[in-house]
Amino acid sequence: MMGISAIFYAIPLTAFICLAYTASRFELPERILKSAFVMFVKTLGGLVLLYSVLWMFSS
Repeated sequence: MMGISAIFYAIPLTAFICLAYTASRFELPERILKSAFVMFVKTLGGLVLLYSVLWMFSS
């Protein structure tokens, strides 16, 4: 089972990666933040879905 420490590091790391990726693609700060937020939500959603499927198969 994933401990709280892994989640504690995974969420800010995911946010930073999304922000750095979108900052390298766009120049306007508003567009960077909006795109980074959308990418962050999609990434976390995908990770939750993947974790749920793996958890279901392991039970």
